[in-house]
Amino acid sequence: MNAKRDPLATRNNILDAAEPLFLATGYADVSLSQIAKAANVTKSLIHHHFGSKDQLWIEVKKRFFGDYLEGQAIQLKDTPASAELLKQSMIAYFHYIRQKPGFVRMNCWMRLEDDTSCADMDRAVVKLGVERIREAQEMGLLRDDISADNILIAFLSAIESWFLNRTRFVSVHFDNLSLEECTSSNLDNAYLNDLISIFFEGLAPKT
Repeated sequence: MNAKRDPLATRNNILDAAEPLFLATGYADVSLSQIAKAANVTKSLIHHHFGSKDQLWIEVKKRFFGDYLEGQAIQLKDTPASAELLKQSMIAYFHYIRQKPGFVRMNCWMRLEDDTSCADMDRAVVKLGVERIREAQEMGLLRDDISADNILIAFLSAIESWFLNRTRFVSVHFDNLSLEECTSSNLDNAYLNDLISIFFEGLAPKT
């Protein structure tokens, strides 16, 4: 079907063109003219579908994070509180970032530009996560002497930090590995497994 005659296809085409441009140079340095050229559409068509560059950027971020947030919301709503639920949430977040090579750049640009829109987008999911952690604490499944908010912040930060600093960690600490070993998923899996061990042994109820 011709994308020009299909509003949804045209919209997705514009989003497809805008995302790598925003990731490459950040929101501020991307013009609608650049996006229009990359998408092979007119600027007026971008305005028709999104209203403004700002709204287009919001829609790019919604699409970028939307599937993950929706899946996590469903899992947290439908699954009883437990240490296993928290572990599966950690694993899901880790694999989500690993499968999204643009995640680190997206986050870096947003932080540099004081963009808090993603915090607004994931607020409901974060709240659900904290509630499930508190429920697990009340049930005696997790230590209750640690803030549920800080538990969630700690596991999100530990995962994001790995992908933000992985290249530096590899070059400094794993110089005995081959390039193929460094760029494989082996290091990712090893870090995730160790992180889970450290995290959940530390969260086990005191005896």
